[in-house]
Amino acid sequence: MQTLRGSLPSLNALAVFEASARRLSFSKAAEDLAITQSAVSHGIRQLEASLGLDLFIRHHRRLELSPEGERLYAAVATSLSAIAQAVDDITGRSVAQREIVIGVSTSMAAHWLLPRFAAFRAAFPAIPLRIQTVDRDVDPGEDGIDLVIRLGDGKWPDHDTIPLWKEHVHAVASPAYLVEHGPLRDAADLHRCQLIHYEDPLRRRATWGEWFAALDLPAPGPARSLRVTDHTVALQAAMDGQGVTLGWRPIIDDLIRAGRLADAFPRHFATGRRFYIVTVRGATLRKPLSLFCDWLAAQAAAMKGW
Repeated sequence: MQTLRGSLPSLNALAVFEASARRLSFSKAAEDLAITQSAVSHGIRQLEASLGLDLFIRHHRRLELSPEGERLYAAVATSLSAIAQAVDDITGRSVAQREIVIGVSTSMAAHWLLPRFAAFRAAFPAIPLRIQTVDRDVDPGEDGIDLVIRLGDGKWPDHDTIPLWKEHVHAVASPAYLVEHGPLRDAADLHRCQLIHYEDPLRRRATWGEWFAALDLPAPGPARSLRVTDHTVALQAAMDGQGVTLGWRPIIDDLIRAGRLADAFPRHFATGRRFYIVTVRGATLRKPLSLFCDWLAAQAAAMKGW
């Protein structure tokens, strides 16, 4: 009779496969595992040879999981997560000793998440949290991150998602700026303002051009503009009275309530996309992480007008 050990690839081979499938990059998997890229490529070729099938579809400069690779990845990710949880349990790593790491943009962290942490800590004082600000769309499991808050269409085949709120993009400025330059009722009024452009080089974000087009308004020329590559900087420039920028709900909600920003235009852009909680697909969430996801979803559900 064939034993279970005899029918399975080695744990090392599965770890190499998991990292490669999660990152869809042999070089990034090598970084995660602290080995060479050639060692990762060799390990994947050996695993594919032993199984007699291709786990990856190799395109020019990118990887894609084959149907067999997707099925194996779902099983491996779940199993390794369960093993990690079991190790935590039997070695006595308690809830209080294992923090939850949240990957989130700087503006989301500063203007929405952090102001609500006191409520979470009051409800769950034994669960430690760590915010890891990221300047790109990272995957859960990458760099020790347990979950991310990501904007998109929710179609990430290697991840589980929980919908939060729809993407609404508003034109915002400081109240003082609007007293001096407003009211802003049409495109001509906006054209007279300095527009602060948030241009993210690594993530898909709505632009002023898309905002004007979605509202069927003529876009202005580039003469009166300020360009930045960080949304927090764009918001700060607007709060300092330097012009009008685009702001995402709910990031701007507390700033508007505090009187630091105000809606600058009577209409806004609803893109049809959403923000989501994103975790590793098929992973058995440890209890503290599950509690945090439930709490975060409840915070989103409690917001008015969504």
